[in-house]
Amino acid sequence: MSIKGGYTPIIASTATTATTATKLVGQTDFANFTPSLTCGTPGDLAITYSTRVGKSRNNGNGTATVVYSIATSAFTWSTASGVVFLTGFPIAGGASLPHVEGSMLFQGITSASYTQFVPIVRSGSGVTEITIQKCGTGQSAGNLVIADIPSGGSVIIALTITYII
Repeated sequence: MSIKGGYTPIIASTATTATTATKLVGQTDFANFTPSLTCGTPGDLAITYSTRVGKSRNNGNGTATVVYSIATSAFTWSTASGVVFLTGFPIAGGASLPHVEGSMLFQGITSASYTQFVPIVRSGSGVTEITIQKCGTGQSAGNLVIADIPSGGSVIIALTITYII
């Protein structure tokens, strides 16, 4: 078979049974961890989780992947303040600004005029925290802060992120 321009594709044969997947050197299976949500000054932040699922993996190519999901049945605070942090994952980000690829689903966050929320792994030796950057048309990008999550509501955050370790 030939494609216009003279390119001939290489078609690989497929095995009849695929019982093991090929791994990169150093790649590990997903490991479980317990995710948490906190902020710069937790004060009286009180969270009752209905779902806490965390999975992490060293991809073996200088990157790690984290799958993070929390849902709350109660979320209250009156003296808490500062930047929101998602914590609990065991693989630290690199010492310099990490390359980040992630997406996030959320509920219970109200930040007027901000429409995009992106998880960012904080850089630094041994740091295992994710912040959430927010942006919107005509808005300066900034960190999600606890004041963006009303007290008395429920919160859902689910994300997947790949970053440099």
